[in-house]
Parts: sequence; structure tokens; C-alpha cells
Amino acid sequence: MKIKFFLLILMISTITFSESKIEKIRSILDLIGTDKNIELMKTQFIGIIKESDPNVPSGLIDSLFSRMNKEGFYKLIIAIYDKNLDERAIDGIARFYKTEAGKQLIEKMPVIMQESMQAGAVWGQQIMAEIVSELKKRGYKVNEI
Repeated sequence: MKIKFFLLILMISTITFSESKIEKIRSILDLIGTDKNIELMKTQFIGIIKESDPNVPSGLIDSLFSRMNKEGFYKLIIAIYDKNLDERAIDGIARFYKTEAGKQLIEKMPVIMQESMQAGAVWGQQIMAEIVSELKKRGYKVNEI
């Protein structure tokens, strides 16, 4: 009987531990403005649809895109954080994002990400052009990228 009781307590404490970790991850996602990024992504996708066919009714687009929401995205992302980070790391990340440096990073992250992606694309294209050129010099028939 004591063993069963101990196992029950252990199971309950594990569930509570996991829930608190999940809530901490959710808090981090809220802190970094994930919901705003989801809305931005949604707006961009809607723009692409409207541009490709302006005759699609806005109501239909809004209805179809209603599935692109915070809860659906959080479910995916929380599982990734939970799998890859322990609770101590989650606590440290949350503390960091509440500091002035963390707040500045959150504020500037969209610009940093955009500029980084642009720089990475240019860099990647330059490297690929050099590699393709070198392969052609060596007699290989590769397509331009």
C-alpha cells in the first residue's frame, strides 16, 4: 500500500512539474512577442493569397486563416522547448528576457533576423557562385544557382 501511495505521489509531482515547466515556456513565448510574430506571418500569407487571386473573398480568407493562431503554434513550439531545454535553462532564459538587455533583444530581434536572413542569402549566393564557377573550371557541368 505504501508503495502504491508513493508511486501515486511521484506521478502527481511529475505532472505538476511538467505543467509548471510548460507554463514557464508559455511565459517566455509571450515575453518574446511570439503572438505578434504569428499575426505578422499570417498577414504576410494573407497578402500572398490576395496578390495571387484578388477575387478570393476576404471573409473566406479570414475564415481559412483562423486556424493559424497562437494556441496551435504554441503547441508545436512548447513541445520543442520542452524536449530541448531543462527547467533550469527555461528559468534562466525567462530571467534574461526580463532584463534590459533581454528587452532590447526582444525589441530588435525582428530587424536583426531580417538583416541576418538578407545577409545570409547574399553570402550563400556568393559562395554558391564561386563553387559553381570552380566546378565548371574543373570540367563539371553544373547548373547556375
